[in-house]
Amino acid sequence: EAIKALPVLTATAQSDTVQLWVRTQGEVQPRTEINLINQVSGRITYMSPNFIEGGVFEKGDLLVRIDPAEYRLRVTQARANVSQAETVLAREQSESELARMDWDDLGSGGEATPLTLREPQMSEAAAQREAAKASLAEAELQLSRTQIRAPFDGRVIARNVDAGEFVATTGQLGEIYASDIMDVKIPLTQNDLRLSGIYLGYAAQGDA
Repeated sequence: EAIKALPVLTATAQSDTVQLWVRTQGEVQPRTEINLINQVSGRITYMSPNFIEGGVFEKGDLLVRIDPAEYRLRVTQARANVSQAETVLAREQSESELARMDWDDLGSGGEATPLTLREPQMSEAAAQREAAKASLAEAELQLSRTQIRAPFDGRVIARNVDAGEFVATTGQLGEIYASDIMDVKIPLTQNDLRLSGIYLGYAAQGDA
């Protein structure tokens, strides 16, 4: 029996880029969210008007200031200790030079001992100066920590303190988040994933 051919329309398949749309919804969440912690204790003397729930701030903005008076006094005292230590060291260096000159004038011959040249005293004075400098650096660091500044551009989630309140070290002043990068978690069905070209798990290829 002869097979009758059926007329058909044909077209050459062509590759093209298409955009498929899926409808979904999700919640916007900040990628960076932190607790704002103070590193020194004291009474809050200033609070930014933007440091409220929903407030907007920029990187470097002063959000909270803790009373710096006590910490300024510590810096002043530490600087005085550095000056005193430098004076003691300079005096020991001068006395060491005088001791060497006296030794040379006596003409005793030989090499003067470290004790004669007051080298142990100079070493001790130098160590005291370095300790005083370290104390000054620590006092200045503590003073700088009385100002709590924004570490990034962002917004305030919550504020836990008020102006005039005394806060202990490592107290939680509030919560803030960065507004530069936000994440959105969206639910997608298997069909949405297929339309997007995303496949999860194993997909069989070819005929079953």
